[in-house]
Amino acid sequence: MLVNFNSIGMNIVSAASAQTEVPVSQASDRAVPDPADLFRNARLTYNGQMVVAASMREETLVHDRHVIGVGEYMEKIDNAKRYLRMEMNYSCDNVRQSVQYISDASKDMFWISKNIGTHKELFRIDAFKLNDQTANPELVSSIDGIPITPVSFAGIPFILSQIEKYYTFTSCSIIRDSQTSKPFYVIVGTWNPERFPMSNLVSEKGIKWDAVPPEIPDTIKIYLGFNDLFPYKIYYYRNVNDQPTLISRLTFYDVSFDVRLNTKQFGFSPSSDNNKPIDITNRYLKKKDKSNENTTIRN
Repeated sequence: MLVNFNSIGMNIVSAASAQTEVPVSQASDRAVPDPADLFRNARLTYNGQMVVAASMREETLVHDRHVIGVGEYMEKIDNAKRYLRMEMNYSCDNVRQSVQYISDASKDMFWISKNIGTHKELFRIDAFKLNDQTANPELVSSIDGIPITPVSFAGIPFILSQIEKYYTFTSCSIIRDSQTSKPFYVIVGTWNPERFPMSNLVSEKGIKWDAVPPEIPDTIKIYLGFNDLFPYKIYYYRNVNDQPTLISRLTFYDVSFDVRLNTKQFGFSPSSDNNKPIDITNRYLKKKDKSNENTTIRN
């Protein structure tokens, strides 16, 4: 994943937190739904889309380094397999980097290609070796009816499943963008202490935020399309001096669900100018249980 959304920095530019939105009192006769039910409905609606194509922008401040990424996102379900392709261009401190993420389900292979100037890196992950039994459980997502391998963590389905897994939704409202007049459902959630990944930082009183690294967000805000329930914006916040501070945001635009995408568009073949692919599959496999390492199985 290009930027780990749970490993982000502090104090993103203050302008990013300025919202051009107004409350909607009569967007429709629709009542404001329960936030948890609405988010689950949005996740299932997304998982039912056979094709998604969009432009995307990612902005975060990683340990005082302002990172901006723009690119294209493509996803397709074909024969019960999920294909993914992301092409992103990043800039940080006058350093530019281009990255491709390609999940070729027909070959059970996931590729990560990085170019930083003249330096190139190519990684591959053998998705065939990763399943519910072999992969690190923290990387396995259940996508209703459509299997998703742990290496697809860069995709929207994994992001949505992780949000639902770790956050407790506290509110839901309806707003209208003052510039486009487009209405959105806005869901707010906070970390669920029982599911917080750093168990040593959780007590009976909750999460010990004073000891949590500053790049970890404590609140999330998701903007769902009023009619299509697509997650157009995902914002991550961290409380700083009793003020919610936006530290990362992901925005999708020019979203389409009816374009024609051929599975060949999700293929990847290392060219002669690529470095030899580095196999990083083992990074995602379950760690061996040391208590069973010396166990002999007898018939």
